[in-house]
Amino acid sequence: MSNAEHNEELKEVALMNANQSLQDFDWGAVEQDSTVVDDQTMKLYEEGFVTAADKKLTKGYIVSMDDRETVVDINGKAQGVIPSNEFRYNSDFKVGDEVEVFILKQEDKVGQLVLSHRKARTLMAWEKVNTFHDTQEVVEGQVMCRTKGGMIVD
Repeated sequence: MSNAEHNEELKEVALMNANQSLQDFDWGAVEQDSTVVDDQTMKLYEEGFVTAADKKLTKGYIVSMDDRETVVDINGKAQGVIPSNEFRYNSDFKVGDEVEVFILKQEDKVGQLVLSHRKARTLMAWEKVNTFHDTQEVVEGQVMCRTKGGMIVD
């Protein structure tokens, strides 16, 4: 028997086995049981599913950086993109560093998680200001400019 004839015979046997498996399959049991996914599989799915809510402050780790964008991994389950210019205030950031990020949108038009480091820093700064106000703690700052209603202080 030649090699080609042997391969042809193997294909026929495999096709017969597949057809027999389909005939033996109990389709009625599948229709009666509405739980297609077992509990263990569903639990694994839920553990891996990102429940990142819009407008939420969270921590992440820098996965990659280039001149244009920085990819940040939140919860080890989802990665979002931040424009790299949001990190220019500190040139020491590198891959693996933990950073605070704000979730702007679950998905942009290409399905990417949209994050902002600048917004996260602003929110954390306001939280500090509110804490200092509540405790009436004196804080030193630098006057950046005068405005009609007062001053802008950093």
